Amino acid sequence: MKNPILFLTFCLVVNVLYLFVGCTNKNQKQMSLSPLPPSKSLSTSLPPQQAPLPPAPDKQELKQGYFQGENGVQLFYRIVGSGKDTLVFVHGGPIGIEDAALDYELIAERGYTFISYDQRGCGRSELVMDSTILTMSSFVADLEALRKHFNINKLSLAGVSWGAGICSFYAYQFPNNVECMALLGPMWTNSIDKKQREETFNSHLGKETNQKIRKIDSLWTISRDDEIQGLWKTLDSLIAPAYVLVPSHFDRARGTIYTYSPLTLKSIYSTLVYCYSSFGEIYDFRPMLKQINVPTIVIEGEKTLVPKEATMQYVYNIKNSKMVWIPNAGHMFWLDQPKVAIDTLDNFLKSTPRY
Repeated sequence: MKNPILFLTFCLVVNVLYLFVGCTNKNQKQMSLSPLPPSKSLSTSLPPQQAPLPPAPDKQELKQGYFQGENGVQLFYRIVGSGKDTLVFVHGGPIGIEDAALDYELIAERGYTFISYDQRGCGRSELVMDSTILTMSSFVADLEALRKHFNINKLSLAGVSWGAGICSFYAYQFPNNVECMALLGPMWTNSIDKKQREETFNSHLGKETNQKIRKIDSLWTISRDDEIQGLWKTLDSLIAPAYVLVPSHFDRARGTIYTYSPLTLKSIYSTLVYCYSSFGEIYDFRPMLKQINVPTIVIEGEKTLVPKEATMQYVYNIKNSKMVWIPNAGHMFWLDQPKVAIDTLDNFLKSTPRY
């Protein structure tokens, strides 16, 4: 990489941090391996890797398997519940469904069918190495492939951070296929806001911590497989406290990427770099957002370090949208205030007219 701090930047501004914290002992004991994955579809890919997952919430049905995204890429899916209304959750990072999806699947207990999936290059899905198909257009095409695979007429979408970006681009490209969407702690909308967000987090962490993170970044590509997990854990210990109000709230996470294989963790690194580099140095999504007109809620923690004006850009530009600030919560508000977070999403979905 030309910029040795590129990954540091992504770690500071993307929702990838709480995932690296180990989940509770109870969840760890109950976890079981994901289904055996199919063979990779592309010669340039690495094969999908199994990784442990927690059980479904109490008394909820669970289905797990694979569907084919764009280019035939094998993508892992997880379905919880069997309610009449379906909610499709798009994780952040891009990392895997450990990024908020496993936490939000508790909403299935409110009468939903909850579908989440690991994006290409992530989690248990095919580990795509070709940078030309690790752009936003491919991730949007994968979401459309999911809609067709499960024969869903119109999608009710929820996406966190990077996943909120995918939802927004999808709603722009396929407006007739979206019923409503919830954007949870969404990514920045333009390169200027990205830089400001970066500077805010760097300032909060301080000079000494930033130096330690840069040191980790310099070791990433030259480390042995048995050292990769340790790098993630060290990075987490340095950065994660900026994302929740109470560090112990990380124990509420229902999943952890500490169980990912070294191959997957390395793939995540390159996927992050390729995805955000594909936008270029200067970009602005707001003109696109102005073309979206579907019922939308934007949710963020009231005490987040993310500049609030940057988050409000979604509300300023998407027609028929509203903002909700979760009190007493940081950027990972679903860990600080799990019940309030699920109540807020549930109320939005139930108040949105169905097609």
